[in-house]
Amino acid sequence: MAAATVVCPTLVPAVIAAPTAEGAQYPPGLGIRLLDASLSRKKDPRARISIDDFVHPGDTLTRHFLISDGDNRPFNVKIYARAAKIVDGNFAIVDKQPGEIPQWTSLDRSSATIPPQSAVTVTVKISIPKTAPKGEYYGALLAELPPPPTHQGVAVGARVGLRVYLAVGPGGEPASDFTVDTLTAARNEHHVPVVTAEVHNTGGRALDMAGTLRLDHGPGGLSAGPFPATLGTVLAPGQTEPVVVVLSKDIPDGPWHARIDLQSGLLKRAAEGEILFPSGAGETSKPVAAKSIPLTKNRDVIVPIAIALLLFLMILLFLIWWRRRKRDDDDDRPATS
Repeated sequence: MAAATVVCPTLVPAVIAAPTAEGAQYPPGLGIRLLDASLSRKKDPRARISIDDFVHPGDTLTRHFLISDGDNRPFNVKIYARAAKIVDGNFAIVDKQPGEIPQWTSLDRSSATIPPQSAVTVTVKISIPKTAPKGEYYGALLAELPPPPTHQGVAVGARVGLRVYLAVGPGGEPASDFTVDTLTAARNEHHVPVVTAEVHNTGGRALDMAGTLRLDHGPGGLSAGPFPATLGTVLAPGQTEPVVVVLSKDIPDGPWHARIDLQSGLLKRAAEGEILFPSGAGETSKPVAAKSIPLTKNRDVIVPIAIALLLFLMILLFLIWWRRRKRDDDDDRPATS
């Protein structure tokens, strides 16, 4: 008989929604969701799906996460921590090396039996040694459903997890930043147009890239988009990786004015360039330098600034009017001896 092979799907940041109404159910399969984050990061979408924090040596970080069973059978899951690294734009779990995050991590349970359409809450503490060197550390908190027993063939297991991005050091948190260096237009083997943005992490924290691409000033004044960037690109500090945007197949060659808006958490940057798609399938045009778009050219920034300036002007005019009115009232008041 052939030996069984265990296959665990690639880890992605899995987010599940807890039932909020009577009769609601958890999504099918094994799920995981972070339940809390630092108050300083409560508005950061990245901190709601990953443990993303800056800590000092000697600190202890406590978080809670939920593991759910969305099937009609009970799940017997293993719960553990693993180290991770960022390689070629991917967040990769390291199963065979201890790493710092697993050594610093303690869980209040290492396994759980979850009834159908139920969930358990797990408490995790990450204690940073006082001697921990300055730097950024990566890891994952994992829930694994072993494959069912089998005598032959392939058994498929399930594993979901929460990413851990932990910056350690004295003083304040390292700043995050990135640049978009080039834009490259191409057509893949199916003749579908693709734009690749070369992104360089110039800050001190890892980045999870997301965003959109828009085209305008095309042939006959055409415009197109927004087209979403392919999710999953991760950059460690100093790394440069491509962020890929797949467009509609009917997009003509151009030329086009392309604008890409990218973000990681609350950090946003935009860049533009003139691109021309090649005519043949599998061909790539020469990369063009991407020009950074100042915040003042970003409508998302211009509108709030304009509103703030208008309110300030209205308040200023009211104060001027009130002071003149008060002075006139004082002048009209009869003098007293």
